[in-house]
Order: sequence, then structure tokens, then C-alpha cells
Amino acid sequence: MCKEYNGWTNWETWVAKLWLDNDEYVHAMIVEMVQDAKDGDGDGITGQELEEFVWNTFDPDGLYHKQANLFTDFIFSSMNMVNWDEVSAAYNQDGY
Repeated sequence: MCKEYNGWTNWETWVAKLWLDNDEYVHAMIVEMVQDAKDGDGDGITGQELEEFVWNTFDPDGLYHKQANLFTDFIFSSMNMVNWDEVSAAYNQDGY
């Protein structure tokens, strides 16, 4: 069941944004992505682009996609609960 959390769609969305903001390197890469996107088409990044970035950054070899176990099921379930459009919109609105 999805339940709003701290003004975000749910806990998964809130915690994803929290962790992305708290990793200096990852945050800098996202800011650069937003700036590049705004320079290109002016719209910023999409939720799909942000989700792909997260997967490529934290699972570059696709190991989670190659395994089937309890741990990976929980990862996929949580990742699917994140409202990536909401997170990307927050980055696009942050004025980068």
C-alpha cells in the first residue's frame, strides 16, 4: 500500500531522493544531467532517464537483473515503488 511520506508520494520516493542528494558525487552527476538536458531541449531530465541513471550507477554490471532471490525481489519491488517522475521534477525545479 502506498502512503504519502514527508510530502512525497511514498517512503520509497522520499528515501531515493534523500540518498541521491546525500551522495555528493551522485548528486553532482544528476545536476550535470539536468543542466545538459535544459541546455538541449530545455525540459530537464525525465523520470525514466533518472531511473536508468540510478540503475547504471548502482548496478553497472546488471548483477541484480541476473539474479533471482529474496534480496533482488525486494530491490526491484522498492525501485518500482519510487515515483521517478516526482524525483526528476524536483531536480528540474531546483534551478540547476
